[in-house]
Amino acid sequence: MVDVDSEWALKGVSPTQAKAALRRARGELGRQGWKVTSYEESKFRNELSVRPPGTDDTVTVEAYPGDRLMVRAYAECGRCPSGTPMGAYGDPELPSQQAPLQLRR
Repeated sequence: MVDVDSEWALKGVSPTQAKAALRRARGELGRQGWKVTSYEESKFRNELSVRPPGTDDTVTVEAYPGDRLMVRAYAECGRCPSGTPMGAYGDPELPSQQAPLQLRR
């Protein structure tokens, strides 16, 4: 069993774009059965935390001042398929992350 977490950010996301993205994500993920565990929208903080159906995994999206949108994902435990490359500390070696093509400039 392993704990898996990942974090990445997008630069150049204005506060207006970030708020709209959080609202869309909250609505769409809710329609797909994800549980919204927290949602905060204010002039100081914009954050959405959701949990996929039937798990304790968490995905959090937070808009930061300075035009940055941060995404964090956490899974309390998981099983790696046999043959998964492992690092020196027994953690799976995950592939490099890359934003979707539409977001790359």
